[in-house]
Amino acid sequence: MGTTGTFTGLLYGFSLINRIENKDIKLIGFSVTGSHKKSYGGIIKRCKLMGDMLSFPVKINKGDIKIKDDFFKPGYGIPSNGGIEAIKEIGQAEGIFLDPIYTGKAMHGLLECIENKMFSRDDNIVFIHTGGFPSLFSFNKYF
Repeated sequence: MGTTGTFTGLLYGFSLINRIENKDIKLIGFSVTGSHKKSYGGIIKRCKLMGDMLSFPVKINKGDIKIKDDFFKPGYGIPSNGGIEAIKEIGQAEGIFLDPIYTGKAMHGLLECIENKMFSRDDNIVFIHTGGFPSLFSFNKYF
């Protein structure tokens, strides 16, 4: 995630579903630009604004915000070794194209979470691919 806009919308939506349907959908974001801890207040504020605007308020606390900041290195716009490996692995296994700046790094994070048993075998995991595919061609030297 870069500016947290997509994350904020998903957090609001999942929180609303959790409230209305008594679900327990969790959202984990993977940062590609660095730490987002300073953004938590803005995320909470935007979720409140969405709730006010749509007349469906949700209660979001800092503890509800889960963003992994471990996978953006070596920096924004610079592919990581783990991200490149994730792109190759998912491309070969699933035929899904990821980019080296956003979705490749996020997939690296997800694969590491799975490897570290952050999820149970019964968990349903959905990876939301937010685009970035065209940048794959700008980094063809890695492939």
